[in-house]
Amino acid sequence: MHSQMYTQVIHGDIKPANILLDDNFNAKISDFGISRFVNTDVTLFTEHVIGSIGYMDPLFARNGRLTSKSDVYSFGIVLVELITKKKATIRNGEMGIVECFTQALAAGKRKVRELFDVEISSQNNMKVLEGVAKLAGQCLKMEMDRRPEMKDVAERLWALRKTQVQGKQGPTIFPWGWRNKPAAQNSWQSSDIHVPQSLPSNLCRHFSLREMKSETRNFDESHLTGVGGSCKVYYEMIDGGATKVAIKRSRVEQ
Repeated sequence: MHSQMYTQVIHGDIKPANILLDDNFNAKISDFGISRFVNTDVTLFTEHVIGSIGYMDPLFARNGRLTSKSDVYSFGIVLVELITKKKATIRNGEMGIVECFTQALAAGKRKVRELFDVEISSQNNMKVLEGVAKLAGQCLKMEMDRRPEMKDVAERLWALRKTQVQGKQGPTIFPWGWRNKPAAQNSWQSSDIHVPQSLPSNLCRHFSLREMKSETRNFDESHLTGVGGSCKVYYEMIDGGATKVAIKRSRVEQ
């Protein structure tokens, strides 16, 4: 999305609610309602700062500067939630988990360990948890240039997952493990990863505006399933009920 597309896509709203899992626990990013297409050598500045409280990059909120590193920051918060089992949102004036986490990082490894979810913080898991914590801390750096690229984040998570599987550790922070994966994939190395230079044309099914209007009876309210700040979502069954389709329509288009 950041580096393997002809035009860079910045999601702009990375959070747990927008990370879905399929039947094999493969992660899928959803809700591109506020995403941006950006030339890779240009930084985007915008006056329309939109995102989710608790997950938005503070640099984007402060000056409207949006880059792929804004998504990296948000994903760092997701990692913090994963290892602490605490929500990022702040309630009743309490200190948020992100602030607690960054203070613990500054105080040292022992303080960070105190924040780990007790259900997964066994001694066998500690190396992996500390690795995820270190990675999250780098994603949350306020100096944008010091944050890793998302592809580097993914590679390091794969390496940590390999460490956990080889050590037969548990309870696990990667509950999907290697289930339903061919045995050959267990010997992961960075050289084994094949990243296509372009996406296959049949990866996603494309619908014309005419088809979408036809299926929803010109966006009839009876098909409306959700309303957001900048869009409406319509739901329909097509292909004789075999395929479920959600159509997001920007309010600007209406």
